[in-house]
Amino acid sequence: MINKITNKGKHLTIHDRVFIEDALNAQYSLKMIAGHLGKDSTTISKEIKRNRIEKASRSQFAGGCANKKTCQQKHLCNSKCDKLCKKCSTLNCYRICPNYKEKECHRVLKFPHVCNGCETKLTCKLNKFNYRSKLAEVNYKDKLVTTREGIGLTHHELNYLDNLISPLIMKGQSIAHIYAHHKDEINCSERTVYNYFEMNLFQARNIDLPRKVRYKPRKKQTPAKKDQSFRLSRTYDDFNTYIEANPGVDVVEMDTVYGLKGEKVLLTLFFRNCSLMIALLLESCTQKCVVEAIERVYEGVGNDVFKRCFPII
Repeated sequence: MINKITNKGKHLTIHDRVFIEDALNAQYSLKMIAGHLGKDSTTISKEIKRNRIEKASRSQFAGGCANKKTCQQKHLCNSKCDKLCKKCSTLNCYRICPNYKEKECHRVLKFPHVCNGCETKLTCKLNKFNYRSKLAEVNYKDKLVTTREGIGLTHHELNYLDNLISPLIMKGQSIAHIYAHHKDEINCSERTVYNYFEMNLFQARNIDLPRKVRYKPRKKQTPAKKDQSFRLSRTYDDFNTYIEANPGVDVVEMDTVYGLKGEKVLLTLFFRNCSLMIALLLESCTQKCVVEAIERVYEGVGNDVFKRCFPII
């Protein structure tokens, strides 16, 4: 079982959602699902209700009326008829009865909130709700994108900000000066205010900012291209081609293991043929340190042994 402390505050992954779907199909309890994933029960319940998919029944009255068992309604269509309207064979009382109440399933009103794992799912005529892990993951990713689009203010908040900032800008004050003196009244960062000016959301415009007009757009420095000549004939495709041509050759996998940033690192050498791994301590993760470590191994074992043990790295 996963520890709640290690999983606290983390978003649900696709693997977590697949487990939730399988657990619902197997009729696991909410406590069991939350305990396995290391999450609070409320988190799992909200995840299911937020991403469940509704499939409406073919007819509006297919599920029947919730008051059918106790209903004593008469004379909906004919005052002379003395039968209970629910037993009428010529008229559907659901369509004209003022007391009609749509029947609801108890599984939808409380956990599990969906029809996953329901034994009467195939014969049930009520609206159905299902949880699908793949669609839930798609909804989650879409929400991550949409929440970062546009502006994070309501129309009223934006008008308030405009009425506060635009008059001061027209008087010649800078955004930095306004933000310094009205920080408690502005419910966003200074950088966000500049972004709103770029989006032309205020009555004042960029041309009304005195220093903005004088500054030229800054030129972005393109990073210098690194020398990639060492990759010539040493790409992964070249490696696969060589392995296909020499299927019996031994391979040694090399990698680095980081600890704290700026501290020493480990250079690992994994021998595929015998599942042996050795680690060499490096002062830093640089090309020079790696070459020096390989050279130390070469000098220690000699040319013949090195070629025999390290045909491909």
